[in-house]
Amino acid sequence: MTVYSLCMYLKTIRARDNYDTTISYAVPDNFNELYLGFSFPAGTFEVWYDYDLVSRAHVPNGLHKWWRFCYVQDMKEKMFTLYWNDRIFNGTITTPEKIRGGGIFILGQDQDDMNGGFSVSQSFGGLIGDFRLYDRDISKEEAMDFIGCSLSNQKTGILIDFSDISSHWTLEGSVYAKDVLLTDICKENTGLLVMFPEPRLFEDSVALCSNLDGSIYAPATPEENRNILEYVSSYVSDCKDGSGNVIHLGVRGDKETESYYYYNNGSQIGYHNLSSQNFIDGFHCMGYLMTTGNDGKWYQSRCEVDQLCTLCHFNDISHLKVRGLCADSLFESTFLLRRTADGKPKFQGFYYSLLQWLDYTWEMTYLLDRNINATMIATRPNQYPLGRHDWIVRGDLCSLEVESYLPLVFTLCKNGEFTCDDGSCVNIGQRCDSLFDCPDLSDELDCRLVKFPDSYAPELPPQQTDRSAVIVGVTTNITAIRTFSLLELMIAFDTVVSFRWKDARLTFSNLKENIEMNLIGKDTKLWHPEVFYEEGSGSKVDTIERITQIYAQRDALPLPDSYIRLKEDEQYKGGENDLVEIRTLTVKSNCLFDLSMYPFDVQVCQLLIRSALGARSVQLNTTGVNYV
Repeated sequence: MTVYSLCMYLKTIRARDNYDTTISYAVPDNFNELYLGFSFPAGTFEVWYDYDLVSRAHVPNGLHKWWRFCYVQDMKEKMFTLYWNDRIFNGTITTPEKIRGGGIFILGQDQDDMNGGFSVSQSFGGLIGDFRLYDRDISKEEAMDFIGCSLSNQKTGILIDFSDISSHWTLEGSVYAKDVLLTDICKENTGLLVMFPEPRLFEDSVALCSNLDGSIYAPATPEENRNILEYVSSYVSDCKDGSGNVIHLGVRGDKETESYYYYNNGSQIGYHNLSSQNFIDGFHCMGYLMTTGNDGKWYQSRCEVDQLCTLCHFNDISHLKVRGLCADSLFESTFLLRRTADGKPKFQGFYYSLLQWLDYTWEMTYLLDRNINATMIATRPNQYPLGRHDWIVRGDLCSLEVESYLPLVFTLCKNGEFTCDDGSCVNIGQRCDSLFDCPDLSDELDCRLVKFPDSYAPELPPQQTDRSAVIVGVTTNITAIRTFSLLELMIAFDTVVSFRWKDARLTFSNLKENIEMNLIGKDTKLWHPEVFYEEGSGSKVDTIERITQIYAQRDALPLPDSYIRLKEDEQYKGGENDLVEIRTLTVKSNCLFDLSMYPFDVQVCQLLIRSALGARSVQLNTTGVNYV
């Protein structure tokens, strides 16, 4: 062929960390005569010939979503066109001149040999809803018909398709054929319903849905009400209470108006399926009935008493992040919330990890070797993995031991948020601000402002990058004159001396804009400038230290977040943010006054601040003396 077109419907269920191979066509002297696949981490659609990249396009992608596309490659005109859902990509190509016949054509697995050299990391894990390969360039109208699910009747030029899978295709490995509705492929995303089959109070159900980035569900149409009936029917034995209710609905009643409102937005309900129109005092919530003759009816319930199961609605697939694993861990850092037919939901990794409920707790498994797993240490029954929990990890690369204990945080919090130990989210600015914001108060735990490396030596001053002396800025504010004696040639005054320097050995956490909130204190582990005071003749002066405080000042942006860290603490480089020590002193100093012209004179009383380590290690730079 010197020109070809192909059209497909694809839904990726589990991506590959190498390439998601869609098409692999091999001939005896070229195992990549035609290769079409996706680099999921990079978000690219790619076509290869031999070891040459033919075309590439950055396309929107995601798991558990149908993607509809057509690709046209004209090797005579050296052009390609990709129709991807509602987007069109065009470009030029340099190779090949043609695609040769007589080879082996495989969907879903790359060939590194003729019909062999297979690898899991170069396979496709998902659904192919339709497939058509043409030996001509299809028109834009034909491509848009296919993508818009108005399938064209034009059949000319089709070389390969799914019209007779049993005769035209050989299914090998974990591959099966089944029917899929075109309406399922082409319908707009209406979100995802997920059942949590543990009885709980209404407010606890609301909190669970919210913590998972969803909302408690209430049907708004008869069709949506029927969809609930089909889904929750397998959970009746686990969820039904004495009244016959199975799940909480996201509806609340108002006693004064005797009306019902959607809990999520406060608007009055338009559709309902109430079993009784009578408003019962004290029954301000709504349950979903599963009793003979009343399946799918709505029945009033008591918000603070009745415990029912939870049905959450998600506009998009929730991405659960894992914090605290090492960089070499075989487990993934992102899991997708997925519903099951009759049990607790599961959390699926992008590639080779699975988090699911097994018997009594949650287990995270590396699917390529199930001996590599981690078990959550539950502290109460039916506990979900959200938030911080201790895990027993077996066989992972983060530890040399066969089995180790490791704290992990599973979170749905977004950038700029902090994950409380219970899984709820607060603004990162509320972390370690001396105010409790998390429901479990965990935002004020482990608030260490300074992190010291193991090699830190507090007796040694920091160095510049060129190994020169650390520069310490000194600002002196004289706040009061206590004593001035001409007869004794003496002066005593109060002063506030500020020292400012940087220490690249340190890392700061959760610095606030207000420096007073970044109090470190006079920590013995922290190096700070040792100085002494002398008057102009070189004699020492008497000083009384009233109070000394050390702060960190936020001068730079925080470091990028890393999921290796257990918490989302904002971290700052010590070499980019100042340490500030403020000493409040009373100084008593002799002054050698020359009174020969008194009182028609100006006297100078000199006070010197010197580093105890000398100029080789510490350079003191005055930034001003102020009498305030």
